[in-house]
Amino acid sequence: MASGGAGSRVSCGRDLSCVPEVADTLAAVAKLGFDFLCMPLFHPRFRREYELDPAKSRPGAQTRSDLLLCGRDWNTLIVGKLSPWIETDSELTTERRNSEEALVQELNFCAYLGLPAFMIPLRGPHCANLARILLNHIHTGHHSCMFIFTGANRHSEKDMRSYLQYLEYLNQNRPAPNAYELFAKGYEDYLQSPLQPLMDNLESQTYEVFEKDPIKYSQYQQAVYRCLLDRVPEEQMETTVQVLMVLGAGRGPLVNASLRAAKQAKRKLRVYAVEKNPNAVVTLENWKFEEWGDQVTVVSCDMREWTAPEKADIIVSELLGSFGDNELSPECLDGAQHFLKDDGISIPCSYTSFLAPLSSSKLYNEVRGCRERDKDPECHFETPYVVRLHNFHQLADPKPCFTFVHPTTDMNNNRYQCLRFFIGCNSVLHGFAGYFEATLYKDVTLSIKPETHSPGMFSWFPILFPLKQPIPLSCGNNVSVRFWRCNNGKKVWYEWAVTEPICSAIHNPSGRSYTIGL
Repeated sequence: MASGGAGSRVSCGRDLSCVPEVADTLAAVAKLGFDFLCMPLFHPRFRREYELDPAKSRPGAQTRSDLLLCGRDWNTLIVGKLSPWIETDSELTTERRNSEEALVQELNFCAYLGLPAFMIPLRGPHCANLARILLNHIHTGHHSCMFIFTGANRHSEKDMRSYLQYLEYLNQNRPAPNAYELFAKGYEDYLQSPLQPLMDNLESQTYEVFEKDPIKYSQYQQAVYRCLLDRVPEEQMETTVQVLMVLGAGRGPLVNASLRAAKQAKRKLRVYAVEKNPNAVVTLENWKFEEWGDQVTVVSCDMREWTAPEKADIIVSELLGSFGDNELSPECLDGAQHFLKDDGISIPCSYTSFLAPLSSSKLYNEVRGCRERDKDPECHFETPYVVRLHNFHQLADPKPCFTFVHPTTDMNNNRYQCLRFFIGCNSVLHGFAGYFEATLYKDVTLSIKPETHSPGMFSWFPILFPLKQPIPLSCGNNVSVRFWRCNNGKKVWYEWAVTEPICSAIHNPSGRSYTIGL
């Protein structure tokens, strides 16, 4: 319960031990005047087994789908509760191991849903193992903790406010948040660290934002539709089944787009939905149970490690980043290419990154203002940022940088490019804006390059490659920039340097400040 100043109302929640229907129960408690609902994320009687078969290999989703509520409702109206059977400090080895796995799973699913709070009761004074797991979880993400007081005051000489005062003292003396935590996503000229979905598991709300894009999935549907028409003649439409694999299925939008395309084309389709994020697999399993049925096989696995039971006619992915290849689409699709038929189709089939010189004192000062402990103060100038460009001047038209084609016989994804731009005005060079164009299938495309931007598409903002030192430019100057894409088998990174009209430092040598984990 939280309270404000005089005259403000308190915020109260209804705590329930079992919630058969989430949306209906939420509506019912709201009708009674409560502001939020406290509920278990997993069925109270559902004890998961991580040690022994057959329970360890039980098929299907492990809990209900996040699609039962919209992201905003999960973020503001639901407080999660830990399953009551979890005992991480049990003296029984099997029970302790199972509880540890289940606790981590529930913590990760809570973070995936973006819940405002997750209730973890302390059942006794001996909880060192619980504290260890929670500390590890807090260190792997960004989690501002909430405390609930229960029971009698153990210090009769003081009132309950002394507890609050001590917690506030601890709060005020926490290490200052770094610059990335302070920047809010979605605002103009705010720097955002590029997503690394191969290394990190995305949250439900992140998926939800991208799924709302009105253009991207309609283009994917059109691409699959056109591909199915080309691969299956009308006289074979009743007898031929195309095998389609969605690589990196997320919460299922590409699966749904592909199924819609098959219905539109009146062609038969067998789909594999391959996804490495175990939290998103919960959503996929629920989709399969409620909508897709046996037409879709859900595969919880990294696409590069999966042993496919058959070869695909079509592989579909949305592994593109703001610079095209910066979410490691080349490495992922190369690793999965062995289960594509010789005449198989990749959607997308190619993508090209673009660069353009820009001037923006606003963005330069935003990068300069970034500070992190234990890091060189200039490391932020060797890091690319996703940013909605606003206060900037593009000094020349974008030029193509790196191109990748799928399927391919060349598995070497290292690249080098030198680009030269003519500058038509006096200005100052602060960095380079990066964009991409992708060909999904034939003339079905996606683009964030300004001249060819797909109208209404918001899934990607441009990427910014900053310079450590601004470079004064005169009208008639040429700017030459050299870009490298490097891969050592474990990480991928970019290096860049200006060589005309003057030479800059080489930025990010050996990936010392920024890498993308394979």
